Amino acid sequence: MIGSIFSGLDYRGQNGKFYLQKNAFFKLDTNGYIIVAGPLNRDDNPALCQEPGFPEFCIWSSLLVDNSGQYLPLRIIIDDINDNAPFWPVDHIVLTVQENAATEVVMELSSARDPDYGRNGIKKYKLETTTEDSYYFALKMMPILAKPKRRIRTKQKDIASVEFRDEKNPEAGIPCLLVLQSLDRETKPWHNLTLLAIDGSPPYHTGSLQIFIKVGDENDHSPSFQHEKYKAYLPETAPVGSIVALQTSGQFAYQDGRQSDDDGTFASKGSAGITVDQFSAIDKDEGINGRVHYSFARSTPSEIQKTFAIDSLSGKLRVVRPLSYDNGPTSWTFQIVASDGGRPSRSAMAEVTIDLEDTNNHAPTITVQSPSVYERLNDTEVPLIAEESRSVLSISENVNMTLKHLVTITVQDRDTGLGGEFACILRSPSGIISATGPSEDESAVATFGMFQLKLKGKVPQVNIYNLFAVGTFDREKTPNVPLWIVCQDKGKPRLTSSQLIQITILDENDNAPQFEFPFYKLTVREGIPNGSVVGVVRARDPDAGENAYISYSLSWPKGTKSEDMAFTVDQNGNLMSTAALDREAVPYGYNFTIVGKDNGQPSLNATAQVHIDLLDVNDCVPVFAKENYTFIINEDWGTIFKTPRLIGTLSATDCDSSEYNVITYRILDKTDLFAVRPIKIKAIFLVIFVQRN
Repeated sequence: MIGSIFSGLDYRGQNGKFYLQKNAFFKLDTNGYIIVAGPLNRDDNPALCQEPGFPEFCIWSSLLVDNSGQYLPLRIIIDDINDNAPFWPVDHIVLTVQENAATEVVMELSSARDPDYGRNGIKKYKLETTTEDSYYFALKMMPILAKPKRRIRTKQKDIASVEFRDEKNPEAGIPCLLVLQSLDRETKPWHNLTLLAIDGSPPYHTGSLQIFIKVGDENDHSPSFQHEKYKAYLPETAPVGSIVALQTSGQFAYQDGRQSDDDGTFASKGSAGITVDQFSAIDKDEGINGRVHYSFARSTPSEIQKTFAIDSLSGKLRVVRPLSYDNGPTSWTFQIVASDGGRPSRSAMAEVTIDLEDTNNHAPTITVQSPSVYERLNDTEVPLIAEESRSVLSISENVNMTLKHLVTITVQDRDTGLGGEFACILRSPSGIISATGPSEDESAVATFGMFQLKLKGKVPQVNIYNLFAVGTFDREKTPNVPLWIVCQDKGKPRLTSSQLIQITILDENDNAPQFEFPFYKLTVREGIPNGSVVGVVRARDPDAGENAYISYSLSWPKGTKSEDMAFTVDQNGNLMSTAALDREAVPYGYNFTIVGKDNGQPSLNATAQVHIDLLDVNDCVPVFAKENYTFIINEDWGTIFKTPRLIGTLSATDCDSSEYNVITYRILDKTDLFAVRPIKIKAIFLVIFVQRN
């Protein structure tokens, strides 16, 4: 546990809960304590030491964001401990010193390496020799290209070691072997020395390197570089295999807009000095002793030798692997050695500094940070973000959202300079941009429709934005809003990225169902089977989900008997018969109310009136008014009346409608004495006439 983020912090956030982006080194527990999540090794982990200043400082930084959109920059400094001993990649080296060589000859020795920094790193080199060898050799820490001004000897002849300590900058320069006196190969062809590297803090560590000195024949001229220092500027897009253009010592001026030459050589950023495409050293010797070969100095780190390669014959320096300004390193300083072909070989060194240029190769990265945002509504917390994808927002309709914070968004651009500066706007899928338009001012408020994007704050390479809603939403008019956040940097060429936030308006039961008509009149034939569908009556509800689900029921007039409730309705609005339909029993039809009720809370309903007429079928038998009719006539009617006479009337009725209740009469018995004929006395009656005696 490192400590609490609330220690000494006057914080009045929404609920005091921060979120730390997932990483391999630290995590934030529920009580606000920073806890180490994995091993911390500042010596060889660039991802841990993110901020500039490494290796002097190792600073890991991130961002804490709370539910309300507030943020806290988090910076953790990782202190170095002395957990590494100085070492050489080899256990010994062999140097050749020409016999009769002039004294004060300086020979480069391999520098030790120590991943630790500062006082934990290498502080002192020590040369251990025999008493005899101490007369011939001494250790000298030499600045690059420095030449001894005088002969150096030990003052005490009986000691077996020579030390060098630079209290101000003990790591400056390169350990070099200084030849104090001429050697005699015939007397002693080999000398054995030990170079020690000691770090500067407890527990002290020491590394050692065996040095074998071979005494050889004389090669009296060393190569000489035409220039002591070289500098180059490379864009991170320099292709593998391209030649590094070198600028000789002079004023290195910055010059923008460089392009690659046809031969793949990248020009440097300045016009001062001379631009060359190779190192050049001259050796006054002839033959093999004057033939110069180029190589990296032994002190050159392996990472540099994996990044660049030098042609040993031409002296051209090439890029051998892809470069990245973001992943670093962004500059290199190393030494190039020019060695002749003599035996022993003589050499000279030149210093090279290469600065890497950042190019605009990263578009802004947009990240929706808030895991959840809540709005208090009627003492109920309603989640506004309902999806784990963090790209879907849900907002309740009919709620005043004036300047309500919806979500926090972070935008990062890993480029530097103008390529790392950007501005963000809001845009619809149709391409309509925010009302404020694209702005060079990254702090401007971007407004689109009922949404605003405001810059909340900044940390290195990251802008923090809050998305706000304004006004009140109506789901029936706008059920969802696809909202794009578009960010564009200011580099050349300008790079753009976008993030879709799908905003869904949550439905509120603010619409009652509506029937197509307030009154429905249906006609149904009597006598149909029970359960027959007699009509369809449906309602519509513009709400969504349960708020739009409609259930139907019937309401009968007060006093209607249950046996007279001859119809029902299902959940699809289908009206169905539930009893035998008899027009003669219900000549004026049925009247009732249909109710459509939604499933919202609270529930809303609508009604419509329904009238059903029954169509008649011929289901009634004519009925005589009497079962028996008796008529009396005199027997002389036949002599008195010569034409048919009325002797009586018969009457029958039919309960069907007029279409089916027209009655005709006939006499079933076979006779020619009587006949029936219709007469009309307020109605049509059938009468019996006497035709003859």
